[in-house]
Amino acid sequence: METLWDEAFEGIRRAYELGRLGQAYLLISPPHAELRRLLGRILGLLFCRADTGRRPCGHCPGCRQSALGVHPDVHFVEPKLKSRATAIEEIRTLIHGLEQTAYEGGWKAAVLWKADRMTDQAANALLKHLEEPPGRTLFLLQTDRPDALLPTIRSRCQTLRFPLETSDEMRQWMESVAELMSDSETGALAVWRRCARVAEIMGHWMETVRQEIDAESRTLPETPDHDVLEARVQSRYREGRWLFLLALLGWHRDLLAAVCGLEEEQWLFRKQAECIRRQAARLTPREVLRRLDIVESMNERLEQNLGEPAVWESGFAQLFSVPTAS
Repeated sequence: METLWDEAFEGIRRAYELGRLGQAYLLISPPHAELRRLLGRILGLLFCRADTGRRPCGHCPGCRQSALGVHPDVHFVEPKLKSRATAIEEIRTLIHGLEQTAYEGGWKAAVLWKADRMTDQAANALLKHLEEPPGRTLFLLQTDRPDALLPTIRSRCQTLRFPLETSDEMRQWMESVAELMSDSETGALAVWRRCARVAEIMGHWMETVRQEIDAESRTLPETPDHDVLEARVQSRYREGRWLFLLALLGWHRDLLAAVCGLEEEQWLFRKQAECIRRQAARLTPREVLRRLDIVESMNERLEQNLGEPAVWESGFAQLFSVPTAS
């Protein structure tokens, strides 16, 4: 069965085959496996080396490098971990790379993760390049906060929007959150149980990520060094952690909708609607907004590299009103 991701790719493939590929695409979705696969397929259109058949073939070196994000003509930019921002120097480096001759003499591409995290200077520098892009250059911008981007950048991109629940990976994180939040029991023991379960979930996710990165590295002509592999592991691990927190935010947004008497058609956790309504009956809008702020704070603290166990414990203690010294 064709998915929304397949439909998006087929639209881009048709544009490519007709010579009408856009210069920039804004992909509105959190980072996850389906998004990476879509990006790999789009880049494969540009860098597939197959002589015959439909592009991308999925098997040639160009397709494999595109899928793994290691093609020499693809430039990746993402926020620095500590600052959580993309500075103008990184955009200048990107632009300099795009102005050089392509290694393979053809297309060049730029992938900007969390494009909404660019500083004002960085965003303006990118905008100037989007206004006068070099030939045979494709920009792919990812964000889950499009309103945080300059309107002028958004206007120069063709937009592809993917609802959260269209991702298989996101649905798995939603199941984990529903398991944690369906039980509204409070108290120190309940908080401890939730923290232990989150640690178990995240430990399993880290193991999965390491296995995926290890398997991917074996398909490359040369195995990247340990530091490069570890950086990829940590980056993908953080992607999953962010999806977990997005799902947790989604639960509380559904709670807010229920408290305000809104119908469930637009809820993220429609399958748990009865449970959410029961919880909402004991809450006020102010209390749900307080909880949303707590989840946002958990994400900020995690991105500042504060210890996960302390963040989970403090966050869940506040969500369920357990006094804490944190």
